[in-house]
Formats: sequence, structure tokens, C-alpha cells
Amino acid sequence: MRLRSEEELKAGLGHALKEHSVGEELWLFADGSLMWKPDIEVAERRVATVKGWHRRFCLWQWRFRGTRDCPGVMLALDRGGSCVGIAYKVSGPDLPSKIMPVWWREMRGNGYLARWVSAITAKARCGR
Repeated sequence: MRLRSEEELKAGLGHALKEHSVGEELWLFADGSLMWKPDIEVAERRVATVKGWHRRFCLWQWRFRGTRDCPGVMLALDRGGSCVGIAYKVSGPDLPSKIMPVWWREMRGNGYLARWVSAITAKARCGR
């Protein structure tokens, strides 16, 4: 996988945020390492379920799993089923700057596609 440049990352995040017109608040769904290490300041966290997506070993990767000659596979979300994780509420002005550490960490490897989904929590529905 080719690594995304800083300019590509900023443009991708800008597009994602504009697509959803989030204003000064958004919910970020974490299903893997982000659950215990979100790397951002969060206003609230809730256990959440996303329907229509499940965790599966479907992302071939050589940077963190395996080598270029023998890539390993890691968990990612794939279509179907459901997934339980954590929904993090991020709020305040300048959301792009607040989200960028996670975006850099998760999107730099060019293996994921960002998308807006709905998550169900015990309190309410989060997101789209």
C-alpha cells in the first residue's frame, strides 16, 4: 500500500467532513485499537453497535503485519452483520485539527475508506 501524503490526508478529511456537514460535533466509531487508544480528546464515549458491518481479517498489510514479500492480514470492517465498539463524541471548533491525529493514524496506509454510518447506543443513535 502506498502511504498517503500529508496533502492527500488533509484533502480527504476535508472532503469527509464537508460531505457530512458536521458543524462543531461528530461521533467517531472505534472498533479496534482506537477503542483503547483513541489519540484524541473526546467529550463523551459510549458503547455502540454498527449494523451492516462486521470485523473480519480482510486487510492485507505489510507495514504492520508481515513483509512486502509475505504480507499479513489484519482486522477491518467488512460488509454484513454487526460490530460492537465505542462511539467517541468529538466537539468544539476546528474539528479537522482535532480529528487529524486519528485520521493520520488510520487513513495514512491507504487501506481504509472513510464512510458515515449510524451507531446505536443504550442512550440514543449517534451519527448519520
